[in-house]
Amino acid sequence: MKQDVILVLDCGATNVRAMAVDRQGNIIARAATANASDIAAENSDWHQWSLEAIMQRFADCCRQIHDQLASCTVRGITVTTFGVDGALVDEQGALLYPIISWKCPRTAAVMENISQYMPAHQLQQIAGVGAFAFNTLYKLVWLKENHPQLLAQAHAWLFISSLINHRLTGEFTT
Repeated sequence: MKQDVILVLDCGATNVRAMAVDRQGNIIARAATANASDIAAENSDWHQWSLEAIMQRFADCCRQIHDQLASCTVRGITVTTFGVDGALVDEQGALLYPIISWKCPRTAAVMENISQYMPAHQLQQIAGVGAFAFNTLYKLVWLKENHPQLLAQAHAWLFISSLINHRLTGEFTT
């Protein structure tokens, strides 16, 4: 009888991993490869993620553990990622703009000037968004200020985990 496993695809800021875990939580197989953001074409000080590169890294990791899973049945797949990065997508799930990295400095000025929209203390009180330039809200405001047409074209904002899920299934998830 084949052993049941869940395939865990984990996208971190420094590594991408694929792991197979059994019902007791034991790791049956694992592979990892380095992950890094890219320099943005618009500005060499900016950082962004390539969804295609992340998906390729997952594919490479899955190929590495494939033979170790010959006696296993994959019963499900789960995706985990870091939380604040994502992108606007159209109705087919295509990116409208590259994924702005949490370490990209372009949102620092937005954070510093957020009071033009709302006092920072009120934003913290209402939404829990603190003074950290990597917060998703500051990316959305940056897009509003610099590429407003994209917000009008957008079907949704998807975090990296949902972007990966969409690539794997064709479905929009949260």
